[in-house]
Amino acid sequence: MPNANWVKIYFESIDKIVKRNNIYKLRGKILAKDDFEIRVWVGFGIYGNDGLILKRSSGGNWTATYLSEMLCHFEDRGKYNLESPKSGWEVTWKKLVNAGILTLPDSSEINYEDGSTDEKSYVVETNFDDVYRTYEYGDPKYEKVKEAKQIMNIGKIIVDEFGLANFSAETGGCKTNEEQ
Repeated sequence: MPNANWVKIYFESIDKIVKRNNIYKLRGKILAKDDFEIRVWVGFGIYGNDGLILKRSSGGNWTATYLSEMLCHFEDRGKYNLESPKSGWEVTWKKLVNAGILTLPDSSEINYEDGSTDEKSYVVETNFDDVYRTYEYGDPKYEKVKEAKQIMNIGKIIVDEFGLANFSAETGGCKTNEEQ
């Protein structure tokens, strides 16, 4: 875990969602050999946040779970199993890896000025090859560094592959499930 101000604040919110949806905390979780899990959280402003959980088991089986938690979802809040991504699992995974989902540093480790305009922030958790890590990017659409562009691209891949409009940093606020 990075030693950054965002960790306590953001994980307070994440942990509430995890508990409400009866799922385990990814940090500290020991996964079966060759399994991995990625969680992408978006929001953290006045609307709350949504999450996407991508899992691959050692047998090569993939699952995607959407945690619809932003305030605009009203009655649609909850946990939803998603269909396979449009491009298929292996192509989508390659896109995410090429965008840096496993390698981006935490924003506190680079020259990143979080504008905190209460737009969208991203937190990514990875449990890959028996190593847990997390990183955050606040308001990336206002930043010029390449890492901000990378996290925005990760959000765009999620939008394109799963149709989850709230994961785009380009759209402000919160989209209801009907608007997505």
